[in-house]
Amino acid sequence: MSVQSFQTLVREVNQLVGHELIDYDKLRRQIESRDIQVDNPFSNDPQITAINCTRHFLGDKFICTVIPYKLLYRRPLIAVELNVISRETLEGIQSDLNHQVAIRMES
Repeated sequence: MSVQSFQTLVREVNQLVGHELIDYDKLRRQIESRDIQVDNPFSNDPQITAINCTRHFLGDKFICTVIPYKLLYRRPLIAVELNVISRETLEGIQSDLNHQVAIRMES
């Protein structure tokens, strides 16, 4: 889905899922606080810091890592649905596709 305003994006996603999944005001506050960190060279946002550190390497700067930008001031805005296509075990605990621990009885 691609829209021109943040408010429209939230409304469309909520309509798609059939209920108020996303609180517009709460999400807007979170994104605004993140956007403030984009212009801060001493950002304490871990994602912005990681992006800026990665961009110091020439290969990553030109090939892999986009310049950080403010989310609320770029158009168009998009929403995508993600599906997990792979999973790993966590500390030797095996689980099935329903995220339930798979118990194997030893005989």
